[in-house]
Amino acid sequence: MTRGKYIITALSRMGIAKLNFVGGEPLLHPNLKDFVALAKNMGMTVSVVTNASLLSKEKLLELRSLVDWIGVSIDSSREEIEATLGRGHGGHVEKALRACKEIRREGIKLKVNTVVTKLNFSEDMRSLIAELRPLRWKVFQMLVIAGQNEDDAGELTPTREEFETFKRINGDITLESGQPPTFESSEDMVDSYLILAPDGSVIQNSNHQYKYTPLEIALQSGLSGIVSRRAYLARGGKYDWETRASS
Repeated sequence: MTRGKYIITALSRMGIAKLNFVGGEPLLHPNLKDFVALAKNMGMTVSVVTNASLLSKEKLLELRSLVDWIGVSIDSSREEIEATLGRGHGGHVEKALRACKEIRREGIKLKVNTVVTKLNFSEDMRSLIAELRPLRWKVFQMLVIAGQNEDDAGELTPTREEFETFKRINGDITLESGQPPTFESSEDMVDSYLILAPDGSVIQNSNHQYKYTPLEIALQSGLSGIVSRRAYLARGGKYDWETRASS
């Protein structure tokens, strides 16, 4: 707990304006409520990304005054594909639909995250997204990182052409915000995020490999050598994230 508070305080002092709690599954962490409350009290815009399996009504009531955004991860409108990708054993799409409805009802901004793989690259998800009604839809090409997921990625990793196929099929949808989806290729993601490991180490993904730098060293050297401003802006990292949604 003490280390978590230290990390969040350090990020605030660095001038970080928006903090995303991701996983794994952040709702499994016993101190998540304390962490998001601390970040919120320090003036950050706070986001939690979840697969929604643990996002009960009670959990939403607990988090609604502490988070600005909740991102729901859903990669397909087909239950069998979601199950193949490890999102439960069926029923994940229906669960996500219910969760997104409750998120909007509580006045929390809704984002949907989708990872494009060989299982879904030709899928038309526009009807599902229209039903989910997110303010933001982030679509990622599956990113392969050496030493992390390359052993299991061969059958799932889409080509750039397959990613572009998904983009062509789904790119003309207009979201609740009036904006189009945000598409990020695997190259767009390299050096464009400030990523922290659970212990606070800063993770760089240059050359599709992870490099870990202790947070204390990163604080001394600054962010310019860790995150590329050009890449960050090019992928649409700066957007209107501050205003809360109305219920």
